[in-house]
Amino acid sequence: MALAHDNDYRVAILIAGRTNLLLSQNTERLTEDIGDNRNISVTTNESDPDFVRKIDKSLKNSKGRLLIITILKHQDHINNLAQLFKDTRLKDSLNDRSIIIFDDESDQASLNTMASKNSKKATDESSAIFSSIKNLRSSIPNHSYIQYTATPQANLLIDYIDLLSPEWHVLLEPGKSYTGGLTFFKEPLTEKLTYNIPEKERFHFKENKLTTPPQGLIDSIYKFILSSIFLSYDDFDMVSERKKNKLNKTSMMIHPCFRKDSIETFFSWTESILDGLQQSIEDNNLSFLNEKLEKYLVEYGSLFNTKPELNKVAEIINNDFLGNYKVHQVVGGMEKKAFPWSFADHHILIGGQLLDRGFTVKNLIITYMPRDTKGKNNADTIEQRCRFFGYKKDYIDFCEVYLPKGLKSDYVSYVDHEINLRNILSTVELSEFKKAGSPMLSAAGINLTNNNRIGSSLRSDQLKGFQYFEPPLNIDKNNEIINDFINDIPHQLWNDFMPDSPKDQTENTKHKIGKLELVKILELINKIDIGNAYEAIKLSNFERYIFHLIENHKQEFAWVIQIATERKDGRPRTVSFDSDEKYKNPYKISALASNYPSYFGDSKLLLHTDSGGEKFGYNDELILQIHKIKASEGTTEPSIKDKCFYTLAFNFPEKFNQIYVNKILN
Repeated sequence: MALAHDNDYRVAILIAGRTNLLLSQNTERLTEDIGDNRNISVTTNESDPDFVRKIDKSLKNSKGRLLIITILKHQDHINNLAQLFKDTRLKDSLNDRSIIIFDDESDQASLNTMASKNSKKATDESSAIFSSIKNLRSSIPNHSYIQYTATPQANLLIDYIDLLSPEWHVLLEPGKSYTGGLTFFKEPLTEKLTYNIPEKERFHFKENKLTTPPQGLIDSIYKFILSSIFLSYDDFDMVSERKKNKLNKTSMMIHPCFRKDSIETFFSWTESILDGLQQSIEDNNLSFLNEKLEKYLVEYGSLFNTKPELNKVAEIINNDFLGNYKVHQVVGGMEKKAFPWSFADHHILIGGQLLDRGFTVKNLIITYMPRDTKGKNNADTIEQRCRFFGYKKDYIDFCEVYLPKGLKSDYVSYVDHEINLRNILSTVELSEFKKAGSPMLSAAGINLTNNNRIGSSLRSDQLKGFQYFEPPLNIDKNNEIINDFINDIPHQLWNDFMPDSPKDQTENTKHKIGKLELVKILELINKIDIGNAYEAIKLSNFERYIFHLIENHKQEFAWVIQIATERKDGRPRTVSFDSDEKYKNPYKISALASNYPSYFGDSKLLLHTDSGGEKFGYNDELILQIHKIKASEGTTEPSIKDKCFYTLAFNFPEKFNQIYVNKILN
């Protein structure tokens, strides 16, 4: 907003979130950040009958004042604002001035959720909020539209001609005190910061509807209470570094499910656990508290110069914490007003969708999230649930996240995806990224986003096991490229490779094998002309995979195997032809080999056998097989019948399994 003011904008619109909770939070933050700055003002009241005059005065203001209008991301509110900008009294001012629109959490609700249906059924429907944003933008002749999100997957994958497809991008870097995915799921501190919720405690409102408070919930609440008193009160002898970074207010988040009845259940359990603690302290029955304290000190004992005494801990909990906490159900209805942070110093928030996105849980130290999904998680959805990310470096040693094992695994995969995406976007312009089909690293357990918003077809390549290319459309050119590749490899690098038993040694099973630098494989891939967009994406993903092996796994070599070198005219295979294929190669080879068991050379030379891969010391390297094929008598398509051609097959080690997703460009 400060940059908008500095660049001479007079009116800025902030579409500030899907809920009133978010609208209140964002409006309050803006107001606080602006403070006494008389050159910027914030308003939310688009229903004010005098609003048109206020906008007109701001647009005509000669003193550089900026009016910020914050608005709920709802079609009625956005359409109402659009109607105001269509007022004839603003016509001259809007022609003379540009307005800037910020869409916060721009991948949520703003995009057209009818895009996939439109693509499949040749319709032209628009979802309500998407339509209202189109209406707002059309009502303002001169404007800039800025999308802001931490999860841009959908924005980058929507149709490039879509009104909301971005034209440029800026990567924002977090400050040094930020703790995010790397801290919680990749770095050495990870094991201390995350706790696996056992499968029997993983909550599902149908399949595992728990009837009593799970042990993990009890443990996490006690950990929250103990961490809160040690962080907030000066009654304990802590190491000097810990004393510097006190935290007077703390929060815990419990995120069990999207259903209100499930949230109510966890609310009741939480209240019962806290009431039980208070009653036990009043009865001087401290055995359970002592058990939790001892367990706590096993993990956090190094933060204390002197071991906290049980009676002192009980006294502080009773006198200071239990009279100064609040448990909240964050559900529909509550979100119509600002969150009551001032009601207490210590808060426990229990909710579902309202805690999924955008909302900041202040001073969050403990998160208990037993929810998961039956199918695949969407990457952008689970990332937005990470309310536990933030500027927590000063108290990160007191933070902990309780997650089911499967969800934790998905978060690890998401971090890999995010690092890859940030690396790509930091090195290329958005136009180049789009030309390449918006390539992204994915993972087996997650979808990138809700595909309802994606009109274009997506291609997913899981680089694992044996995969090969169909016949190239430009046969002669590729035959020459692969011949040159083979001939350029020094003769001494090749070894004969065949089954040990003479009866198995035929012209189909006698191969040549050599070990070659991965960079040489990259050079070959860069030269190959597939001649088909679908297969070309696959080839580019293979290239990305090889870079991944070199940069992230320090691999240098691959095995190269010429298959059946004594068959000078190539091995006969039937090649079918499908002229109706829209994207893929119309030519199809009958299978070169099976994925299981894994072939090193052929069915007699398997990957993990003495006569196959182990004979040459195979150690999870990439394998490139070069096949010479002759389109045999079973081939009916005249354009390829009886022709000989080279094709490439790869065996991707299971250990370095990768999935790449791309848009298929028409």
